[in-house]
Amino acid sequence: MPQEQEPLLFRQKIMIALYALMVIAFRLAMSYAPDPDQLLRMMGGEGDAAAVFATVRGSLLPYAMLILWVMYPLGYFGLIGQRFLINRGSSFKARRNIADTLGDLRTRGEQ
Repeated sequence: MPQEQEPLLFRQKIMIALYALMVIAFRLAMSYAPDPDQLLRMMGGEGDAAAVFATVRGSLLPYAMLILWVMYPLGYFGLIGQRFLINRGSSFKARRNIADTLGDLRTRGEQ
């Protein structure tokens, strides 16, 4: 439907931009993350804190990757699929008169 085209395109652009920002942030976090020992020395931590920090970081990494590479793309393509199922096609069909087409538009194809 023409009146939904602009908001739908805007929503798609926002979702793609958000995904790109998530990928960039994840990439930066993984490439520039200092060694846990070095980071703890900078913050003043000692002893077992390095092991705890490394364990927490290691346990959060699989969840971040799952969200980034599986859940977000599945949600994105699910949203696109839902929009295509809602707007399956145009109300215009060949060999129909204007009254039938306007009737479909008024009732939105419902009987």
